[in-house]
Amino acid sequence: MLKMLLVCACINIGFEVGFAPDDDHRKTAWIEGFAIFLAVFIVVFVGSYNDYKKEEQFFKLYNIDQGGKQVVCLRDGKEVIVHPGDVVVGDLVQIKAGMDIPVDGIVISGTGVLSQEAALTGESDDLKKEPLDICMSKKNEKMADLGNKIPDPHDVPSPVLLSGT
Repeated sequence: MLKMLLVCACINIGFEVGFAPDDDHRKTAWIEGFAIFLAVFIVVFVGSYNDYKKEEQFFKLYNIDQGGKQVVCLRDGKEVIVHPGDVVVGDLVQIKAGMDIPVDGIVISGTGVLSQEAALTGESDDLKKEPLDICMSKKNEKMADLGNKIPDPHDVPSPVLLSGT
């Protein structure tokens, strides 16, 4: 709609100034087209300002939400408490019951680890997570039981932890 108004303003100015019957009318013929330009500018400015303020409020709320979250990492052999956004490749993150997993990763050690991946994959059941060596041995056992057929993914635990689950 705004583009159409701009085109109409240009056409209005062109016709009014170009085909004005006398010089007195030609001096003021641009006013209507200019008023349309001004109205479009005001609408665009107010809309942009409103969007900017909404985005600013969103980031304030996001920072408040993320501000209190901290994770314990093993970095360079030392335990460090960091914000989830500051976790880097190579950090070992300590996962606790009920916490959101801050980054994609692999289970190094642990027992009874369950992950709720409904928000990401739509899978409503908790999925069992085990270290890679245990997962591989359980997969090989299942394959031997099934005659070297690939087992159902729910029958074998996975070592992969997904961010946000």
